[in-house]
Amino acid sequence: MYYLYFPYVLLVAIIFFIYFIRNKYPVSWTLVILAAPVTVPYYVLKTNRERGVIYVMIFLSTFSAVATGEVILYSMKKEEMKYAGMPPIKRQMVQLTENLKNSTQKLDQAILNLEEMSKVESSLDKIKETIDYIGYVRLLLENNQEAVAMVVDYANDYSSYFEKKNIKWVSKVDEYYKAAPVVKHHETLETYLNEFEDLLKYTFKNFYEITELKLPKAQKNYDQYYLEYRRAVDRHNKYNIRRIEFQNRFLKENPSLKKYLPGKRQTDSFKIWG
Repeated sequence: MYYLYFPYVLLVAIIFFIYFIRNKYPVSWTLVILAAPVTVPYYVLKTNRERGVIYVMIFLSTFSAVATGEVILYSMKKEEMKYAGMPPIKRQMVQLTENLKNSTQKLDQAILNLEEMSKVESSLDKIKETIDYIGYVRLLLENNQEAVAMVVDYANDYSSYFEKKNIKWVSKVDEYYKAAPVVKHHETLETYLNEFEDLLKYTFKNFYEITELKLPKAQKNYDQYYLEYRRAVDRHNKYNIRRIEFQNRFLKENPSLKKYLPGKRQTDSFKIWG
């Protein structure tokens, strides 16, 4: 690595080499700077106390930028090298599972955020904010389902290759995402989002008829929306528990799959909005 560091240090050393010659300072100081750039502030203040602080700040700023750049480049290179020794088919499968893990973690965090939003006392502004956020969560759920489908389809398309190469974890990952508790968890989550959104939209549209005027028809319709919403919450909580139990059991039986499957998941039961 050190794509930026060495050229930068060399440039700094050349600048100081010229500076030391012109001002009749020991040229050997250049070698110290070349070996240990952190000594630059010392030599700057030693040779120019009047404007030294300004030069030191310039050096520290540029040195920090170079160090940050090196970290970014190293991270990018490390990510590339991670797949360097893998055959293309296996590499693609690993990348698909990693994308799915990231998608799942992002979805779970969004669900937790939605849970926090649903605990806030009802108001028109909060209801509208929650409706908008449900749209965002639904988009994440769709992306997550697409990622699941890509993993499952790829595992099936190249199943003979993975069997031939004795890459057993692929079939296990495929088995996990096809398992009933995982599938039902996603289905009931989608239903929960739909019912919650319908309830919130009706409440937002008829807020004053329900809360202030207390019109019988508006309240009756609200009760019906709320009942469907409660049923969706109960169904999802039930399958969420089953999914958690299944995942824990599955990973206990196949500990090597931890790096290919999502880690911490959304586990709390949904609270009832109201």
